[in-house]
Amino acid sequence: MNNGKLENYKEILKLNSIQREILIGTLLGDVSMPKKNKNKLGFFNPYVKFEQKIALVEYVEHLYSVFSEWVGTKPAIRNIDLGKLTFRQSVWFKTYSHPSFLFYYQQFYGSFNEKKTIPLSFIKSLTPRSLAYWYMDDGSFNRRDGTCSLHTQGFGYSELNDTMIILAAKYNLLLSLHKDGNKWKLYVKRESTDVFLTLIKPYILPCFYYKINIS
Repeated sequence: MNNGKLENYKEILKLNSIQREILIGTLLGDVSMPKKNKNKLGFFNPYVKFEQKIALVEYVEHLYSVFSEWVGTKPAIRNIDLGKLTFRQSVWFKTYSHPSFLFYYQQFYGSFNEKKTIPLSFIKSLTPRSLAYWYMDDGSFNRRDGTCSLHTQGFGYSELNDTMIILAAKYNLLLSLHKDGNKWKLYVKRESTDVFLTLIKPYILPCFYYKINIS
């Protein structure tokens, strides 16, 4: 559609409750809001970028189905040059730039172009659906010791410790932080694995059943 029609169409867009829950969960995981220049008036409308390795195309297509009215083009394959004639493929799509995303940008990135952080206000109200999407994006199940973990190495210790305390109290979970180099991963202890998996299982896609110990 042309620019005029697109702007008119965007004016009627509004995030529904499921989209908001999934957006929060995926922003805690791999989803990003790339840096964007301000306009002449000093404002900008963020967009959301969803990208996963090509093996998770089913997941990306699912996310596209959730946000399809916010997207102008279908998911596409991207070749990532790793050097020495080696390539890795990913599948991705992005939403329209829209003022509805500004609140989430400010919560996760601050005022402008800052490093992504964990908004503790979102953790306090985190739903099982949001938790499930965070886990699908950035979680793993260790069959050896029966623990689950969230690969939270992109966040700092202090915010992760606060997150752990809030989630432990909110969902009656036994959690811990384990050092990974100079970063930290959030672990669900074995004693709480069943509770955690029961919370998120209704929202886990079949392509991620291996993450909830279903073959």
